[in-house]
Amino acid sequence: MGNRNTVTIKDIAHLTALSPATVHLVLAGKPGPKAETRERVLSLAKQMGYRCNAAASSLKRGITPRQFHKISSNLQK
Repeated sequence: MGNRNTVTIKDIAHLTALSPATVHLVLAGKPGPKAETRERVLSLAKQMGYRCNAAASSLKRGITPRQFHKISSNLQK
């Protein structure tokens, strides 16, 4: 985490001794991880103030910054 204010999936993975992939599955609500793992990840994410980074998520899905801006502008109306 260091000096930045943003909590990442990697931060949560490090503190829970889980892989970033497992943490992602939990935070995305996908099947796979055990109930106790989900509870641990979600509890820590809430405690640390984790928020999904919409810009990063859109890039991962292949949405360009221009498309993202258009979508987010429409949501704010």
